[in-house]
Amino acid sequence: MKVLHTREQLLLTEIARFNSTLPAEARALKYQKMAASPFVFFRGTNHLFWQDMSHDWRISLFGGRPDSQLWLQGDAHVYNFGALHDHHDRIYYGMDDFDDAIVADYQYDLWRLAISMVLDLAEKPWSNEDLADEAVKNLGKAYLKAVVSASDDNPAARIEFAPKPIRHFLNAFPDRPFWSPRRNRDLSCAEIHSIGSLI
Repeated sequence: MKVLHTREQLLLTEIARFNSTLPAEARALKYQKMAASPFVFFRGTNHLFWQDMSHDWRISLFGGRPDSQLWLQGDAHVYNFGALHDHHDRIYYGMDDFDDAIVADYQYDLWRLAISMVLDLAEKPWSNEDLADEAVKNLGKAYLKAVVSASDDNPAARIEFAPKPIRHFLNAFPDRPFWSPRRNRDLSCAEIHSIGSLI
């Protein structure tokens, strides 16, 4: 029996479909950039990550339930971090580029960030597999530490300055752990610990 759809054919079809609305010149430039390395390809095919990972059975090992869903960055990778400035003249370091933000299981951002770390390190001449393994382990430990050490005075997630459309959206889901029904407040300590207990 002949297999009609190989993985390669599926990828090519999905990439063409996803980029079909781009002008031909922009599409060709994007494809040229994506061909440069596995990491650049990964960055340019976020839609493939979501197609693959949304069907991965391992999500149920540490979550995969409605109460493990959070507001995610949606395109987590090592170059989507930077110094940010808020309207109270505070500067902090965190994720940026939220145009792919989505409410989904917390693991997706962690998985995508971990994959990006491995792919980016693979391009460094001084890196090796042990270093990449240690980086992923440290990411998991740091994430867990941030969640379990959260308190009302030191929240793991701050959304009080979210734009009004986002606050309006989150208020539509008052029972979700990613948002307290109290307007303009941080996630409560109890809400963060309920999320942390899932890890």
